[in-house]
Amino acid sequence: MVIHAYARCRTTDLGKKFFTTVKYNIGRNDYSLDDIEHGVLRCNLKAPRRLSRQFCSNDPRRLVML
Repeated sequence: MVIHAYARCRTTDLGKKFFTTVKYNIGRNDYSLDDIEHGVLRCNLKAPRRLSRQFCSNDPRRLVML
């Protein structure tokens, strides 16, 4: 997905902003690349240098965590 987003955005900046602003609509919910990595694939663990978890307790996207 990162390669797809990189090709679509045509940017050379792959900083933190890239991973939080590029979003995919999956099942009526929008997921950033950070949401997919830290919220879904890592069972909602905190991303490095973040104070909180990716999804809050009432976020409907929590249902897709692995």
